Amino acid sequence: MACAKKTWMTKAWTKAWMKAWRGKRLFGGASGGATGARVGAVKPTAAGVLLGATKAPGQVEQSERKNASGAFFAVVRSVHAAVSHRGSPIAVAPGVLFARIALGVLVALFVAGAAGMAGGFFAPEAAAAAAAKEAKVVFARDGGVWLTDVAGGTPRRLCDGNDPEISPRGDAVAFTDYRDAGRRIAVLRLGEKTAQLVAGIPGDNSYGPRWSPDGMRLLFNHWLPDEARWVTAVVSASGGDLRLVSGAVRDVYSPFWAADGASVYAQDLEFLYRFDLQGRMLEKRSLAELFGDAVSFSSAVRFSVAPDGSAVLFDADLPEMSPLAQKVGEPVSAVFLWRPASGEQGARVSPEDMSVFSPAWLPDGSGFLAAGFSASDVKGKGASLRLLVSLYRFSLDGGAPVRLVKDAFSPSCGK
Repeated sequence: MACAKKTWMTKAWTKAWMKAWRGKRLFGGASGGATGARVGAVKPTAAGVLLGATKAPGQVEQSERKNASGAFFAVVRSVHAAVSHRGSPIAVAPGVLFARIALGVLVALFVAGAAGMAGGFFAPEAAAAAAAKEAKVVFARDGGVWLTDVAGGTPRRLCDGNDPEISPRGDAVAFTDYRDAGRRIAVLRLGEKTAQLVAGIPGDNSYGPRWSPDGMRLLFNHWLPDEARWVTAVVSASGGDLRLVSGAVRDVYSPFWAADGASVYAQDLEFLYRFDLQGRMLEKRSLAELFGDAVSFSSAVRFSVAPDGSAVLFDADLPEMSPLAQKVGEPVSAVFLWRPASGEQGARVSPEDMSVFSPAWLPDGSGFLAAGFSASDVKGKGASLRLLVSLYRFSLDGGAPVRLVKDAFSPSCGK
């Protein structure tokens, strides 16, 4: 398996990005930073392609549910009036009173049941589908963090930043803050206007925060200047309790949480490691043995664990020069599904005629979001090459991908 450490390409937009960063590598430190970052035509960053946004339908109305609820309480009020005679003392025979109460309750239950089924109260599948449509989605575009939904609603800019990930409860976004010629971890609580840098993280070169399953901690890439190496670090989402959890491994990238939140994973282009939160190595597995020789890993690989913990999505480069790769002059990317318990290598789940990267599971596990482009999105050649990278929703049942938002990178989806 090819695991060569890639270097930055010389695309015009890449030069502009590097100039803005005063010579720093996007995935590297001032000296000896991370290498192997997938960039250029294969996996452009939000700063690399400047194209317009597109509008999409908004949220679904909830009038039917409100009507159903109103019908139920109207019947309850009528039952109450029948029993109490509109507030006067009850003056009917016990048998008649019991009959009135029983009849009223039956009518209320019947009306509520019918209205509930119409509004989704007694239809779990319909309610789950409605909840899925309302799931929040964050993504990066043009140096900013944006918010939309899985139905492709009109995006709204939240703040400056990159690498956004929404919290498990959907109430906050962690991202990389690029102010003051550095990279720092920040959190924006949805509903608030100002993001806060996470306290207790030294230095100015940390990026790519990932929420723990319980939403209490953040996992991220951290540069140690004194040792000139990349490590995996964990910090409390509210700041403090910093832990360097990747031990003595020289350089590790692509950190992600185990499903139970008790350990973390990272890779060094040759091996996949698992560490506990005290920094002890629990596992070390060869990437070639796990995923085969048909894919190539870089420091930009992103892993995403399924909501039930049974499967992992990841993106990787394809060494062969497909027609799309020949058009952009670089190998392209694909998303793979890996089920660790099966003992099988990952299977490709993204279309063969697209370059797809940065996967993120949908909350219900039915599919995933990812950024990508196809041949029709490639404009120009060489230094004038331009790509239209869009946010897509993919289904695991083989259905056609659905474009949600144009000019979108690094998606994350939450409740």
